[in-house]
Amino acid sequence: MLFQTEAPEEHRGAMRPDPNREPTREEFWEFFDYLRSTGKTNMMGAPKYAEFYLDVSKKQAEDAFWDWVDLPEKPKRLEALLDS
Repeated sequence: MLFQTEAPEEHRGAMRPDPNREPTREEFWEFFDYLRSTGKTNMMGAPKYAEFYLDVSKKQAEDAFWDWVDLPEKPKRLEALLDS
């Protein structure tokens, strides 16, 4: 999916894995990893994208983002991404 700064409203929630439940921590992290790989935004802008494309509250998006940033095993996960 191509991320758009001014995406149409019908794209809201387009990357939500299951519209019938809230995204899990892992699903947020997968979203942030994917967004980072696209180079579409400086990652400080990532919560805004998560809020829209996962259709969650601003607080949920920001909390998930800071969890992702502070993830202790992040270096291992980034190495795995680079190796794939």
